[in-house]
Order: sequence, then C-alpha cells, then structure tokens
Amino acid sequence: MRIPLAVFIEKMGGMKSFVGKFQVPLLAFAAGEDTAKDCCLLTSIQDMQATTKGLGKPMELIVYADADHNIIAGQNYRADVTDDAWRRTIDALHQLARLHHIKRLKRRRLLKPVSGGVDSRPIWTSVRSPSPLTCSRALLKRPLAIPSKAL
Repeated sequence: MRIPLAVFIEKMGGMKSFVGKFQVPLLAFAAGEDTAKDCCLLTSIQDMQATTKGLGKPMELIVYADADHNIIAGQNYRADVTDDAWRRTIDALHQLARLHHIKRLKRRRLLKPVSGGVDSRPIWTSVRSPSPLTCSRALLKRPLAIPSKAL
C-alpha cells in the first residue's frame, strides 16, 4: 500500500522537522504529470524544496514536466528520463564523495583554502603542495570550488 507523501511527512513530525533531519544534499526527481494515488505530487516536492531553502539545506529538484508516475520501470517507462536520472544521481554521488573527502582532509588539517576559485570561492589545496591548482587536480581530478556553507 502506497501512502501519500503528505501523510508520510506528517508522521515524521511535519515538513520542517522532516527536512531538518537531512544531513546530506538532496537530489529529488519528480514527474510533472504524476497523480498516482496522491503519492508523489509535484506540489509536495516543491513544498519540500521551499522548506530546504528556508532551512539552508541543499536540495536540487529535477522535474520531468511531461512524465507520469513510475517512469523508471513499469508501464510508463521512459528510457530518456531513466538515463538522465541515473546520470544525475551518479554525478551527485561523485560530488558528495568529493565533499566528504575534502571534509576529512580539512579535519586532519591537510587542506587550506586559497583564492582563485569560481566566483571568488576558494579552491581547497594541500598544505604541503607548492601549487594549489596542481594539488586540486591531483586530489579531485579537477579543481573544485565549494561554497563554504557546504563545508
């Protein structure tokens, strides 16, 4: 039995309480035409996105406007949406792994911020490396500018 997202969130203490428990960035996918048993309504996910923004929690919402419920498997399967969702999920997991790696190195005092990142955000570099850019590429395969709120 499927329960509507709104019912689940109320059982978790409300949207603010539910979202407040998030400890990692959230990547959410929604089908714009989904009305299946009021399970995964776009408006519920958009409310969640507004709450995450209000609480300063990172969330990315991907809406497939012309898609219906159960697009990854089942009668409404769409290869284009499934491929895109998997690509975005893998990219998000890679980004999260890099953030975790950087946090671990910062805790061990092996990284320090240097200027020159995208939009004036710092590039994190090894305290032992002569070149921040070289070190960033070695650690992360490419320089990674991370908003300080994420760390």
